[in-house]
Amino acid sequence: MPLTDIQIRSLKATDKEQKHFDGGGLYLSIPKTGRKLWRMAYRFDQKTKLLSFGEVPHHHAQRCAAAQG
Repeated sequence: MPLTDIQIRSLKATDKEQKHFDGGGLYLSIPKTGRKLWRMAYRFDQKTKLLSFGEVPHHHAQRCAAAQG
């Protein structure tokens, strides 16, 4: 189930990185620093790759989901 704006705003940093999945490989990463980063994990040529879209205030979830196809 996709993350909502309210859920994203309520997430806080902890002592280790958190990953909150949004579907299709897209997830919200929250490292110890507290930044909220959109990332997408995918496989290419039998290797796992990671694509970063930027911080939450600048890239809304729906735009990132549209970018994933």
